[in-house]
Amino acid sequence: MYLDDWLIHSPTKEGVLNGVSVTLKVLGDMGFQVNWDKSAFTSEQKLCCGEGLLGCLNFAAPTLPLGCLKLRRLTWEVNRAIPILPRDLPRPVTPTLHSLLRSWLQSGALRESIPWFPAPPQLTVATDASDVGSGFQSSWRHQACGGWSEENRFLHINLRELFVVQEWLFRHHEIRGLSVRFDMDNVTAVHYIQRQGTARSRQLLALSEDIFAEASLRQLSLSAKFVPGRENTWADALSRFRGSSVEWRLRLGCSTPHTRYRTPQVDLFASSDTAQLPLYLTYNRRTRTGGPDAFTEDWNQWDFFF
Repeated sequence: MYLDDWLIHSPTKEGVLNGVSVTLKVLGDMGFQVNWDKSAFTSEQKLCCGEGLLGCLNFAAPTLPLGCLKLRRLTWEVNRAIPILPRDLPRPVTPTLHSLLRSWLQSGALRESIPWFPAPPQLTVATDASDVGSGFQSSWRHQACGGWSEENRFLHINLRELFVVQEWLFRHHEIRGLSVRFDMDNVTAVHYIQRQGTARSRQLLALSEDIFAEASLRQLSLSAKFVPGRENTWADALSRFRGSSVEWRLRLGCSTPHTRYRTPQVDLFASSDTAQLPLYLTYNRRTRTGGPDAFTEDWNQWDFFF
């Protein structure tokens, strides 16, 4: 109720009519008069399976477990079942759409929730797919590489990038209950992980469903981050069957940056993988020492560098 306006809501038409009847009786007993000309007693809202219904679910999907993934499948099936515009015309609902919609209408389906912002990653996995093979390396020293089968060799690169994510999941069944971030140099693949699939490709949607179904069973929270190829060095090397990274450093057991004269203060032109001192500079990324380019720093601020 707002001032002299009353809104009676019910999930069924019978419920609305019963509510109207009870309200009119109560108002009459209290001495109120109803303005019949301004009142509507049989108003209802209809949602079609096109933009209307999908638009409503789009607001709820990001807050529900795998909600975005379910919405992608529903959108794909709606586009296939109702390919002709306008979509607001009455059309029969297919059995597949019936099944997909039923999961949204189950008791408690909209009561579960997930954090709006993902948890910080507890494990990072660098992945890469090339024309000849794939590879990954994790912050927990998981590492693997391999070539493509005849079946997968000529698939689109976006599919192959997601196959690497699936391969890591299948190889490490012991990983459970963690927040995992995949570092990838493919913007589209990152988008599919972050947005839980796509409604534009049947193959990519099916593969995304397999990935997130496996992650859900193991209570894994998946996210992805774009890393340029020149910084994704280990995964890039593994995907091309190189036995070591394209970066190198002196073997710690054979040589150290410490000399009999003094100890270096900073390691120049290093990376997080090759730095031999706590303070280091790179050629393209800011560190706590400075940057992003070692050439732009004043080297006179250090007495001795490595």
